[in-house]
Amino acid sequence: LEQHLAKYEGTVVAVTHDRYFLDNVAGWICEVDRGRLHGYEGNYSKYLETKATRLKVEGQKDAKRQK
Repeated sequence: LEQHLAKYEGTVVAVTHDRYFLDNVAGWICEVDRGRLHGYEGNYSKYLETKATRLKVEGQKDAKRQK
């Protein structure tokens, strides 16, 4: 299944808790967070890294606004 999906050029919606599967198959991840859609290019590991950076920047902006 992973090999087939890795070659597939269409869109797939996958609901899974298998991070290894997502690392091997995903090339783009969309996340709905607090009513906003965020797109991340890359596999699941890259998504986690990029999301952590985004949340850190958002936290810094929120802290500045509250001062």
